Amino acid sequence: MWRSLGRGCGPLVLTANQGNGTQDPSILSGQRVAVPSERSTAYMLFRLWAAQNVPAGIGEIVVMPFDQIMPAVRDGSIDAGLVIHEARFTYPSYGLSL
Repeated sequence: MWRSLGRGCGPLVLTANQGNGTQDPSILSGQRVAVPSERSTAYMLFRLWAAQNVPAGIGEIVVMPFDQIMPAVRDGSIDAGLVIHEARFTYPSYGLSL
């Protein structure tokens, strides 16, 4: 069983934008972001982080099953996705960027 505890092991925000390379949160301004739940610690942490780091704010939050988030980002039907657990380790296989 994988366990992700400690600093640096929280949720990740993934995009298909690999040309940027700077991990600049401003690219999320006005974008559609998929989340697995609006009633999770990951979502609460994301909203707190976004409030301080995304100047113009997130455009739309879209709730979808966690196993559909990375394919949706990869395929361009969503701009970014909030992931936790094993997705922290497998997102590069989808061609996604942190």
